[in-house]
Amino acid sequence: MKAFYSKGRVQILNAQESYKMDSVAQTNCLVEFPENATEINIGEKVTIWKI
Repeated sequence: MKAFYSKGRVQILNAQESYKMDSVAQTNCLVEFPENATEINIGEKVTIWKI
């Protein structure tokens, strides 16, 4: 998922659809969801890929 990383915190951005450019402009990382996950809770550690 597209996200914004700053000061050790990650914010998953709204508008995840590929044609919505506003979230693409704000994205500086991607969040990797575990294969069987359906949600991630606030405060839970996640793997990110900086871009």
